[in-house]
Amino acid sequence: VLISTLVLLLSGALAFCITEWNGPAFAGMTPGQKILNGFFQSVTVRTAGFASIDQAALTEGGKAVSILLMFVGGSSGSTAGGVKVVTFVTLLLFIWNRARGRSAVNVFHRQIPQEKVMDAMTIASIVVGLAIFGGVFISATSSVGFTDALYEAVSAIATVGLTAGATGDLSIPAQILIIIYMYFGRVGVLTIS
Repeated sequence: VLISTLVLLLSGALAFCITEWNGPAFAGMTPGQKILNGFFQSVTVRTAGFASIDQAALTEGGKAVSILLMFVGGSSGSTAGGVKVVTFVTLLLFIWNRARGRSAVNVFHRQIPQEKVMDAMTIASIVVGLAIFGGVFISATSSVGFTDALYEAVSAIATVGLTAGATGDLSIPAQILIIIYMYFGRVGVLTIS
């Protein structure tokens, strides 16, 4: 968890600095402020949902990075949402081992039980399905583009609380869906299933 969290924080900060360095979200900032805001954005989209920059001003790349980090979320046992770091890493390890022709998932000389790998795949599949459905539904029922709609859906299901500025433009059905997604995110998708 600690190694994965560090990798997510640093890679997220780097990704935000790359995608937003000359973008409108970082406009008028010194290089030090850009680095600090890139790091803060990497932290906040996975946990608290505080907005130190205008989320609506993010580039498409910045929104994509935000969506991915919101999807991952925080660590198990925390109040952060998302699929959780351990679930995400288990999926990556599963893919890595399968690509190398191995059926078992091993990390640090230990084997992750197949049942836990299946749980991770189930959780991630449900959240991805809900996120895509939410993005399509919101963009179909509101005057919001798909990227912003997906941002809203993932933010809700990951209980982040950030908006790309589209919340005020959502239709009543889209608002109801966001409420349902926040509930799903808080109690857990496996609880609902």
